[in-house]
Amino acid sequence: MRCARAGKNAGYGGMSVPGIETVEACDRDRFDAFVGGAQHGDFLQSWAWGDLKARMGWRPHRLWWREGDRIRASVSLLERPLPFAGRSLFYAPRGPVLPWEEEETCRGWFSALGAYVRERRGILLKCDPDLAESEWGPDGLRPLGLRPARRRGRFEGLQPRHVGRIRVDRPLTEIVDGFTPKCRYNIRLAQRRRVEVREGRREDVARFHELLRETARRDGFHVRPRAYLEALWEVTCQRGHGRLLLAQWEGEVLAGIWLVRLGRKVDYLYGASSSRRRELMPNYALQWAAIRWAHESGAGIYDFLGLPPREEPGNPINGLLRFKRGFGAEVTSFVGEYDLVVGPVGYALWRVADPVLARAMILGAWARDRLERPRGRQGA
Repeated sequence: MRCARAGKNAGYGGMSVPGIETVEACDRDRFDAFVGGAQHGDFLQSWAWGDLKARMGWRPHRLWWREGDRIRASVSLLERPLPFAGRSLFYAPRGPVLPWEEEETCRGWFSALGAYVRERRGILLKCDPDLAESEWGPDGLRPLGLRPARRRGRFEGLQPRHVGRIRVDRPLTEIVDGFTPKCRYNIRLAQRRRVEVREGRREDVARFHELLRETARRDGFHVRPRAYLEALWEVTCQRGHGRLLLAQWEGEVLAGIWLVRLGRKVDYLYGASSSRRRELMPNYALQWAAIRWAHESGAGIYDFLGLPPREEPGNPINGLLRFKRGFGAEVTSFVGEYDLVVGPVGYALWRVADPVLARAMILGAWARDRLERPRGRQGA
């Protein structure tokens, strides 16, 4: 069956990038193939991620720009209504996917996206593309008409601004040579203590969520409800985009990690562990299994996701940096989060309300965790 085309969007006066189109569902595989094959593509720009967010109150918009039959750029925009009269926030997580080396093309693309958002009563387009700060300099995306957003939380944004990555498109022996001696020792220790790593099944999602809640209480972050992870299973593992790995000892699940893959990049999306049997080093066994899977599946990069760029006195996530660097992860710092302001008045209100809304979300998650905790059980 031939895919019906929606036709080109019109009304973008002065737009220098012609041919922005809405992507139809029958083109989802082609859309994902472009994102996965792009230098700056990311799973958060995939069709599946938009489907996940659609279940959580967001409305996805998939757009691309083609020259003839060749795709030149794409974006998965997420729209969320705001508590202002009929206004919305638009967000492109780790996007858009553009030919970033062509500044005029990028400028025209953002002009077109601004018009698209304006027509839908949006006040801003928020983005945090997969662009290394070292390649763009101190001005970042300002030359394209975007404004630096407020840095928030331990990881300086909605998505981590600093991530750890290793190349896995090389012999395993060379990858292991990049591990620190302590890391290699802890992997061998887990093997000697008979820690087993197995692939999780649909019924393991509940156990992984319990571990995630335990980790959240121990480390002081909020956790999403179990329904979110169940939906994540359907759009990642069930569709062949993801993998849940669990480390267990004598039948007891001690830790787990959730991986996603698009194109040649595997991302470590979530990790959780019990406070029990930590001396068995289950987290080292898990990461080693994840790296081997990424290597064997033909990926080029394994992304450990968020960490601090350097150790700083008193930083509670210094341990993350040490742990991930143990596997040879090198820090990539992105340009960060930027806003394309579409409605100046609404944007001013957003700047005031944003910290309040964020705090309300954290408190709401804390309250849900307290209510869902089994009776008679104390915090881990």
